[in-house]
Order: sequence, then C-alpha cells, then structure tokens
Amino acid sequence: MNHLVHLFLSDPTDGCRLGALMGDYVKGRLDDQYPAEIRWGLHLHRKVDRFAETNPHFQRSKRRLDPTLRHCRGILVDVAYDHFMAVHWSDFADSPLEQFSANICRLLTEHHALLPAALQQAAPRMIAADWLVAARHLDTVDK
Repeated sequence: MNHLVHLFLSDPTDGCRLGALMGDYVKGRLDDQYPAEIRWGLHLHRKVDRFAETNPHFQRSKRRLDPTLRHCRGILVDVAYDHFMAVHWSDFADSPLEQFSANICRLLTEHHALLPAALQQAAPRMIAADWLVAARHLDTVDK
C-alpha cells in the first residue's frame, strides 16, 4: 500500500487526496456515491496503479522478489517505494513530511464519515502511528 506515493501524485486538494487514500478500499464502478473531487482522486489512484503495473521498472522490482510471494510482490514494492519517498521527501517537496502528514491526518479525522468502512477502521491506527512519517524507518516497513 503506497499511500505516500498516491497522496503525493494526487491533486493538492482535500477531496482528491481523500480519494487517493481511499483507492485501495473502493472497488468497482465510481458512481455518485462520493463527491466529484473524491471520485477524481479515486480515478487518479487507479491510473497510478495501472501505470505501475505496466512500468518496466516496477516489473523488474517485482521480479527481484521471491516468486512464491505472488501478488504480495507488488504490495512489497509499493511499500518500498513509499519508504524511499519518505526518506528522500525533501527531494520531492518544499514542505516537511511531518507537515504533509499532519494535513493528511486532519483530512482523515475531519472526513471520517466519508471513508469506506475498512479505512475508517485503519485511520485511527494510521494517525496514531503516523504511518506516512514512519515509512522512513525500516523497522516500520518490516511490520
């Protein structure tokens, strides 16, 4: 689950970032269940996933992992990419990762009722452990 990459690549609006976070939890057709900005974030999330799945660098990263891990290889590569982005955040963004993460935690809290049930359950843990900043640390990535 590459939350940080999806959030960074989304439009810098609350709705789009919520959609980017929700992308791993919302399946199927995107109807009017969510506001337009959130649907746009969900759409972008899916575009990033499709790009990654066909990208030769992503595919090479997956092939480096044990084939018995099957589908989990892609997830592990996603987590590794979030780790590298968190470690090198200042190369990508002008504001500190801690500030970016605090804004995302605010979104999760303020819009909790809009989140899919599984994300509603995960959000308090994401906030308490500050997953986006914690992605810098290998011991967190190992978990």
